[in-house]
Amino acid sequence: MEEIGEIDHIAIAVKDIDAALNFFVEIFNARQVTDKIELKEEHINFQFLEVGGLKIELLEPTSASGSVSAFLDTRGEGFHHLCFRVKDIGKAIEKIKSMGLKIVGENLEPEDYSNRYAFIHPKNCFGVLIELEEK
Repeated sequence: MEEIGEIDHIAIAVKDIDAALNFFVEIFNARQVTDKIELKEEHINFQFLEVGGLKIELLEPTSASGSVSAFLDTRGEGFHHLCFRVKDIGKAIEKIKSMGLKIVGENLEPEDYSNRYAFIHPKNCFGVLIELEEK
């Protein structure tokens, strides 16, 4: 699919961002890319760091009602999603839907830190939640 480019980041769901950040800094000499950012509507805090050229997003729930909290309850801490950069999110979503794949979340008019993004359901992607993000 020509609309999809490189991997932008991987995301890890954690119970405590500060503990996870300290781990990656101490063990892997990670570099902090952003401060902790809260997305109230998503009930999460997130923070980006970089290890050896790989960008990692740490996701921490801020309440029991968010999707990351539900993820942690069912799967525990660990790999959450893989994010690919796209040139045109609209075209990418159109292509995904034309293939019969299910989009489970999209934000095409962000009012916060976020870029435009959409998620492809993991049942369509061999068990991996995939985010497409337009930069």
